[in-house]
Amino acid sequence: MPTFQFEGSTIVAEDGETVLSALVRHEVSVDYGCKAGACQRCLVCTNAGEAPKASTQNLDDSLIERGYFLACQAAAQSISEVWTPSDSAYPSHPATLTEREWLSPTVIRIRLETVGLAARRGQCIRLRSSCGVVRSYSIADRSTEGLELHVRLIPGGAMSEVLKALALGSALQVEGPFGKCTYKGNDGKPLLLIGSGTGLAPLWGVIQDAISAGHSARIALFHGAATSEGLYFRKELENLQQQGLIHYVSCADHVNDELDRLGSPLKHALSEFPDLEGWRVYLCGHPQLVRAAQKACFLAGASLGDIHADPFVDQSFVTETS
Repeated sequence: MPTFQFEGSTIVAEDGETVLSALVRHEVSVDYGCKAGACQRCLVCTNAGEAPKASTQNLDDSLIERGYFLACQAAAQSISEVWTPSDSAYPSHPATLTEREWLSPTVIRIRLETVGLAARRGQCIRLRSSCGVVRSYSIADRSTEGLELHVRLIPGGAMSEVLKALALGSALQVEGPFGKCTYKGNDGKPLLLIGSGTGLAPLWGVIQDAISAGHSARIALFHGAATSEGLYFRKELENLQQQGLIHYVSCADHVNDELDRLGSPLKHALSEFPDLEGWRVYLCGHPQLVRAAQKACFLAGASLGDIHADPFVDQSFVTETS
């Protein structure tokens, strides 16, 4: 059975088990959240260059160089030594809630004023409330004053309840940034963006940066939701399409708007663009959609290096306050 060292103790893992699962099973105190590689709370360290690629693919290069990896994404048999970081992987910044606006019956836009946060549109941050609730969100927009997040409100969700009740002007903490789902520059490659739900947030960020840079190739966005009511930012996206800046297609599993197409945004994207050789692809939203799209877009000709994915994890969680 595979084994690895964790801060002086030998951890015996089961075949096929991840580092995180083995640590939790051995009742080791280790921070974690989604177990899907999105929240990045299970960051641990190993010797530089030892971590498997699958456990570092969404991390910043500076973290990879320091030996950081995601314990939930690393097979225990691939690691010989693990320890918890002695320093903070991501800096924490104070933030103030300045605006809250409904974008759909289930999605709100919040704006935060922050100081010292060096982040780009499309990256992620962790939002921490004063009561210890933590949630990861993608950055839809970024300005000198702060940032914009799109939040799907989940009935009974820990952060959902906090953000609904929080008064404007209230203090929060922002940790990060992390993630690589950002605009890569005007390299002449057409952009295909496929997302579901609030997975639109980072895609909107990429689109804004691409337009600002005068992107010279085509930009196509396919956005899906369970119902037509779940689609948001319609006017903004339709306005960009009318200006000839993007090609926009709205999709839903249950359609009651004649402008929407029935079915998955992935299906409609590949129907219109079956050959993705030379394209840069961005995938954000439900993990099942993202996983299917990664494979399908690769088989359609997109190179692995040009497929950028950011799965959405529908989970709020609470940590102990310090």
